[in-house]
Amino acid sequence: AAMSNLDALDWTIVIVCLIGSLVVGLCVAARNERNSSSSYFVGGRSMGWHLVGASMFASNIGTEHFVGQAGSAAAGGLAVGLYEWLSVYNILLLAFVFAPLYLNLDLTTVSQYVGDRYDQRCRIGVTLICLVAYVTTKISATLMTGVFLVKVIYGGEVNVYLVSVVLVLITACYTIAGGLKAVMVTDAVQLIIFMAGGLMGLQVALSRVSIAQMEVLLPDDFFHVVRSKGEYSWTGMFLGQPITSCWYWCIDQFISQRVLSARSLAHGQSGCLLAGCMKFLPPFMLCFPGMVARALFERCRQMNDTSNPWCATNLDEPRYANLAYPLLVIYEFPSGLRGLIVAAMFMAMLSSLSSVYNSSATLLTIDLYQGLYKPDATEAELVSWGRASALLMTALTFCWFPVLNGQNGLIYLFGQNVMSHLFPTLVVVFILGITSSSANTQGALAGVAVGTVLGLAQLVACLASDAGRCSASF
Repeated sequence: AAMSNLDALDWTIVIVCLIGSLVVGLCVAARNERNSSSSYFVGGRSMGWHLVGASMFASNIGTEHFVGQAGSAAAGGLAVGLYEWLSVYNILLLAFVFAPLYLNLDLTTVSQYVGDRYDQRCRIGVTLICLVAYVTTKISATLMTGVFLVKVIYGGEVNVYLVSVVLVLITACYTIAGGLKAVMVTDAVQLIIFMAGGLMGLQVALSRVSIAQMEVLLPDDFFHVVRSKGEYSWTGMFLGQPITSCWYWCIDQFISQRVLSARSLAHGQSGCLLAGCMKFLPPFMLCFPGMVARALFERCRQMNDTSNPWCATNLDEPRYANLAYPLLVIYEFPSGLRGLIVAAMFMAMLSSLSSVYNSSATLLTIDLYQGLYKPDATEAELVSWGRASALLMTALTFCWFPVLNGQNGLIYLFGQNVMSHLFPTLVVVFILGITSSSANTQGALAGVAVGTVLGLAQLVACLASDAGRCSASF
């Protein structure tokens, strides 16, 4: 199929999925209690385990997985899948250590715990770091990879920014109107589309190049997951990565808000277990297709068939590796499945963005507006402020568009590395608060301040010295 050759069937599937998402979200929003802050921010604390688990998983998988994870697998093999598999330990930690604490305290935001354990200054500090990280990492990474995918898959046929604006507006409509419940129900619907597309894509990919053929065509270490050196050395993956990951899965509002919405501890824990089980799938649905694309390139190069488009893809070079999954969709997938995969990528983008908008709105409203400015705010005021906050995050998303225009790898790389530098400090402050009675406010404030400054300094130095090496060191 030529680059801009999404046919009528593909377009129909994409449009039906997008309209379906919007309709589901708005239907849930219409049935919500009008002025209940509990309903808007924590789904009325009534969500069942299946929605908790589905929403955790769907929020986590974004367009950056289709581009970045499949691309990393094309460049370096299956070891990148460890990011998915090792996160299961942190999900279990959330289920059996953090969830009982959160639900026992009846929290709406996780930073409320920091305020109760230390003081309001710590709470505000953590909230502000989270909000900055959302804008610089989650929103930017999702948008950049979304724009990248549209460019590659549609070729010159559509205006990339118009498509992106439409996707952002669809997300904003149901997120602003319906709050967390609308986000979680649409996440579950989007997850079904994502899973169907991902599993069918895997089947088609493996029909083009079998695992036995890949073992011959690809470099020797591609199927090795535990490695002694290099980008995915076992020390970094097993000892360092789980600390950063602990913030993401156990403490960050983005994921833990789903647990806070559970109707009981048992439902919250069961939801975590469901998400943990599903985390075994992404390396198969995303890494294998990336490796198949690389194998097709290697086979083409061996046969020296210049008429084959794979020969010109240069997938052995890291800077082109991110094209692996999109090119596989364009060159190898049949009509209909192309549309389903593109729809799955868009669903991943919608579920990630909607979760960021809702988490940010919750932090801005509960921690900053109610926590700092108006402790006695009415339910209606809180919901109105929540909607205004979600609208603000949508506006901030549009502010990224001029930056996307001159996009290079650096900004995406910056987004990915912020977490590794900023969050370990917050993890330590949080865990000491839970486990040690001697941790005090002064220590927590000093820890957050010093850790953040040192983390930022190291990040800037790293990016300034050598961007490629910087990305490889995490």
